[in-house]
Amino acid sequence: MHTDSTYTIGTKLDCIKFNQPTLVN
Repeated sequence: MHTDSTYTIGTKLDCIKFNQPTLVN
């Protein structure tokens, strides 16, 4: 598992975009 903060933030953002598309639009 990666512990790099940038990797974690990017993964969370991808998760948010995938699960909450209305917040990105």
